[in-house]
Amino acid sequence: MNNRYIWIIPIFLIGLIYMSSSFAQIAPMPQYITQGNFSILVCRAMGIEKQLPITSLPIAYARMLERLKIAPLEEWRVDKILTNGDMAVILARALGLEDEVLKKIEKCKDNIFKIEQAWAFQFQKNGYLRPLSDLLNDRSYFTEGAPRCPFGLKYEDAGDKHKIVPHSHLNAITYMSLLAKMGLMEMVPVDEPMKRVEVNKTINRSEQAKIIPPSAETIAKLEAIGWIYKTPASPVE
Repeated sequence: MNNRYIWIIPIFLIGLIYMSSSFAQIAPMPQYITQGNFSILVCRAMGIEKQLPITSLPIAYARMLERLKIAPLEEWRVDKILTNGDMAVILARALGLEDEVLKKIEKCKDNIFKIEQAWAFQFQKNGYLRPLSDLLNDRSYFTEGAPRCPFGLKYEDAGDKHKIVPHSHLNAITYMSLLAKMGLMEMVPVDEPMKRVEVNKTINRSEQAKIIPPSAETIAKLEAIGWIYKTPASPVE
């Protein structure tokens, strides 16, 4: 064999090894995370990560949170990239804000019902419909002042005989606005992917604010619904 080729082969192999090691060193962490990976972070922050075997897949963490009524607006999709909206809903529910959201939604529905009832009564009384703005400012109908949407939206005429345009509040923006008021995240486009660095910052803020329910309380809930993993006392069990 030609001496020239004898030297080329080792040099080529060394080059390959160097390139491989360099690539391994500079390969960046993924910029975004999946819903499944986020479910693990949430379980860890809530102190319930150890309620599952260490070998558990993300779907197991998602299912555990689901039993606690912590999930995106749609069902968990562990391979889907986490969006700002997904994070807002999941985190707000993990922080126990779901009842607050539902109460405000019911209050808004009640407001619309009262306005429509008052408007119908005014129509029967006068034979014509007054402008909605006039009706809302009439203390004879609303002694405590015009009803206000708990989420800050305006009540508008639907153009169909004393009907109000329905409000839809069960969405990611509603949950995000609650977290924004608490200083946990900013109002951002709900459909954009959530960057990993922002996910970690938001989780850290939640932990520092000490607003995450105590792990003992959460574990008790899991036990109450009969869903808990117990580590075997010995390899035989």
